[in-house]
Amino acid sequence: MRPGFQAIAGTRFFLSRHIALFAEYKFVRTADFSFNLISKQGTMLGGPALQIRQLEFHLTTHMLQAGLAYHW
Repeated sequence: MRPGFQAIAGTRFFLSRHIALFAEYKFVRTADFSFNLISKQGTMLGGPALQIRQLEFHLTTHMLQAGLAYHW
């Protein structure tokens, strides 16, 4: 497990009692992580072989949403 965090901010502006405009922003960040992929054993040039690949990820996400909302 790796640490991560998110920050959220938003606003809403009512045009009438039931209709509002809104905007929201969300930021997500996780710690960098990596792992190894190991394939099934096979053969290469007559001998056993494994394929190992290391993958590394850096996750940072910015999301912006805006729209029109109806409130009952």
